Amino acid sequence: MKLPKVAGTVNEVLSELKSLAEEAAEAHNPNGLFFALYRLVTLQVKRGIEEKKFDNPERMETVDVVFANLLFDQVRASREGSDHSDHSDHSDQVSVESWRFFLQAQGRHDLTAAQHMLLGVAPHILHDLALAVFKVVPKEEIESFRQDYVQINDLLFKVLEEIQDILGSRSCGMRFVDWIFCKTDEWIAMTELVLVRDQAFEGARRLHAATAPASNLSVEQIRKELDAESLAFSEAIAARVTTCVLCQIGVSEEQKFGSIIRDCLQLALK
Repeated sequence: MKLPKVAGTVNEVLSELKSLAEEAAEAHNPNGLFFALYRLVTLQVKRGIEEKKFDNPERMETVDVVFANLLFDQVRASREGSDHSDHSDHSDQVSVESWRFFLQAQGRHDLTAAQHMLLGVAPHILHDLALAVFKVVPKEEIESFRQDYVQINDLLFKVLEEIQDILGSRSCGMRFVDWIFCKTDEWIAMTELVLVRDQAFEGARRLHAATAPASNLSVEQIRKELDAESLAFSEAIAARVTTCVLCQIGVSEEQKFGSIIRDCLQLALK
């Protein structure tokens, strides 16, 4: 397995994610489901930047690139068999347990496609997004940045609909749920996603607060807390009771995972 490179632009992020997803599809590695999902989200962000949907497009691109490199650092470290990567000054030096949980979940044969995606979403939003915003956006600008941050939610809803269509094409249970609830199920899922992103934004505030001289907590301690919160969320996603419910409506056949990844990559070309 090749090591992901450090990205410097959104286009490089997209290239690395495509490479990871294609490699995973060939190896029947379900981690690729998240890589493909994340590429769709990044593509929407890229379009938003190009169409000037953000007040500060340059800052949004920087956040996006820093955000992605946190993921690439964890994948690189995992493949090197070490707790951190030292390939560049941009690499993240902290091993994140919630990322370890996601990467090791490739060996789980009882999880649905949606669960594998969510296991990547948990650390990448609850930990990495908070850290990326903290690293890029100064404390005095974080509240003004929130408008651009919230703007991403509209882009995520489009991706959510696309992913549901792909999963629904392989799951009668999911198609039935979509038919019964019309758009209500998407609204519920989007509401939950917005709440998770709100928690990540609060995480960025907590990291900034930890830099204050009067703070009783360090940035490292806050990061550990964010990781613990993400890990708890991941464990709930992968819990047996969750799996039993989702297997009734989700795509649980591992042989379909590769084709789902490829469909997501093809969707990104449209």
